[in-house]
Amino acid sequence: MGYGLEGSIPDARASSWIDEFLPLLKDKRAEAGLSQLVDKIDNALPPEVQKAKPASDLLDAHPEWKLPFVLVVFSLLTLFPLFIGRWGGFVSAPLLATMYGFAAWGFWGSNTAGYIAAAIAFPLPLLWSLNIPRNMSTLAAKGFRPVARCGLVVGNLCAVVLFFIIITLFVGMALWGMKEVWAAPLFALLMSTGVAVFLFPGKPAHYLMLFLRSLVHFIFVLAVAYSALSPVYPQPFTLAVSAAALFTALAVIGLYLDSRETMAKASADNVAPRRWSLLFFTAAILLLLPFAVVALIYAVLGDDLYTRIALASAGGGSLAAVIWWAAGQGFFALLIGLGGKFGGGGAGR
Repeated sequence: MGYGLEGSIPDARASSWIDEFLPLLKDKRAEAGLSQLVDKIDNALPPEVQKAKPASDLLDAHPEWKLPFVLVVFSLLTLFPLFIGRWGGFVSAPLLATMYGFAAWGFWGSNTAGYIAAAIAFPLPLLWSLNIPRNMSTLAAKGFRPVARCGLVVGNLCAVVLFFIIITLFVGMALWGMKEVWAAPLFALLMSTGVAVFLFPGKPAHYLMLFLRSLVHFIFVLAVAYSALSPVYPQPFTLAVSAAALFTALAVIGLYLDSRETMAKASADNVAPRRWSLLFFTAAILLLLPFAVVALIYAVLGDDLYTRIALASAGGGSLAAVIWWAAGQGFFALLIGLGGKFGGGGAGR
């Protein structure tokens, strides 16, 4: 016995149990003897000590944050009066100020912090109500057009930032247990850019849509590269971000060149210009292709291949085991079949 159990199972007791077990082993009743021995050990063990379960949720680790988190996330519900008309801001303003005041008080435990947060939140719904055309025209008729326009821009910028913070908090809490919190600000940036496109129509919306499209490319390639690298690379995030950034840059340059080539073609009597954009599009596709193929194989073949590759890359398995498993799945048969179809030897058969 080890030092930890010598008090519960001393050497004399262990020796007597062995003496009782040996005759049963000689009579080929090892199963019954082992069952009795395990029961004796189990009855002699001390009571189980309940270990504190590690907090898998950030709110479990910090229960004092639950009230501020709930108030901030559900503060969006206080903005529904804005949809009823120009006076909706006067209803939403005190509701939003109350929510953020209590959230700041619960987070910092300070009345001063609560008052400051409420004072900052109160004018926001009033500024957001300027998006209603009737209200805007009324202010313009009274000679407040520059002030109203400035308030409109400031209020909409605050709305985008606030929306980004709330979505980041909400998604980040959900991803905390999976240790993938980095995805929360990316998703929030995607969503808040869509809100900005809606709040800033005209030329700003055009540039925001270009940014949104590039951001969608970046997030998509990041997810594909990260899932492909996870089982074989110890720190996949940096390499996945680099691949996503390079793909996005190639796609942006290709789109820019494509627009220039289209304009050149229209101004040159339909004479086809040199298509440099295809070179960048091809490079982007070639960069994405290996990650996409590996991620597709993981998705189709399930966790078995994923686990075996992860074990092999970590030193707990062998590459031969992965190849043997792949052979059992029919990969070699597929390759041989393709070789016979497109190769020289078996093409006729």
